[in-house]
Amino acid sequence: MKLVKIGPGLGKRSKLWAIVKKKMKSKDKFAPNEKEQVSLDNLAVGKDWMDLVPVEWQTTYGELYDTACCREPIRQKTKEAIARDVPRTFSLYVEHARYLRLQFTDDMSTYCAALQSILELACHQSYSCGYCQGMNFLAATFLLSEANCRSAFILMTYLLRHCHLEILYNPRCSSLLEYMMYFEKRLEAHNPTVFKHLQAEEFPPLCYSIEWFTTCFLVSSPGELSACVLDLMFSGFDDIMIRVGLALMDHLESVILQSNAEKLQLNFKRMLLLANSVDVMYRALQIPSENIDSMSRLEVSFFFSFLFFSFSFLFFFFLFFLFFFFFFFCYFVILLVLLLCTGCETIVSRLSFIFPNSHSEELLMFLANLLQTFRFFFFFRQ
Repeated sequence: MKLVKIGPGLGKRSKLWAIVKKKMKSKDKFAPNEKEQVSLDNLAVGKDWMDLVPVEWQTTYGELYDTACCREPIRQKTKEAIARDVPRTFSLYVEHARYLRLQFTDDMSTYCAALQSILELACHQSYSCGYCQGMNFLAATFLLSEANCRSAFILMTYLLRHCHLEILYNPRCSSLLEYMMYFEKRLEAHNPTVFKHLQAEEFPPLCYSIEWFTTCFLVSSPGELSACVLDLMFSGFDDIMIRVGLALMDHLESVILQSNAEKLQLNFKRMLLLANSVDVMYRALQIPSENIDSMSRLEVSFFFSFLFFSFSFLFFFFLFFLFFFFFFFCYFVILLVLLLCTGCETIVSRLSFIFPNSHSEELLMFLANLLQTFRFFFFFRQ
């Protein structure tokens, strides 16, 4: 499979990062820390995504790709879900091929088959949370940029695991909702003017942030902006999707404040397509990150929630077991007392009234005889 790239749409963006770095030096307000400065230098010299993945993880996930090819096939339901999403994934890139400066040299079925295989390998339950919509656009971007299934799989797996993106795709927890609520809280504190206007126009983050965070801005802005977001994520910048989202709101503030609810619903995506990538990235890096990455916080929160519910379940199961043990213990003590005070036939008749099933009569008779034997030894010792 080959892909001819005739522009920087998905390629290296060293010139863009050199401009951002120059602007950062001219204005040192909220300048990046030493770690982020080194990462910015690496992007400015033209390092691509595979260069940003440590060699040991390239080897580990490369071997995982080789062994995953020999695994048993995934569930049919998951395979059908992937097959539905694959054709409409590349429609986004075909639609914006001129804007992305991409030229497809193979038949589209070749790209679809490659994307299908990557997603099937990436969603095995043993090392992933399964397939979720949004993964298809990430895998397609890596496939188009690398033109290699193995490299695309390495990038996809590294992004999910080490950039903590996998937690947003986990169907067993509400991390995506919590992440959007966290963004809304940050937006209210960072730019209250835009926040109040969006609230007044009934255009909450739910209308746009799901698409942002599950696709790393690829669907909303399939070009340099989303590729820059992936650059920063692979470089290890903290809270980068939150910071880019806030920077977009700052960049589009004047347009947003002039738009009513109808214009926001119709033109918000178009606003993002026309956003200046250099200005957005510069603004994003000016926004300070919190001490703990929000993605890591979600993983920690999910882990402790899981522990809490697990221990709660075990505790209530233990109480349930104790209750039934105490109930049956009291029941057999009462039965034993009745047997010692009355005859065997009386006990059977009373128990038959409680358990009228004919099949249980033999069992009750056996139990009564057993207790009668116990009564014999009890009185014999007396």
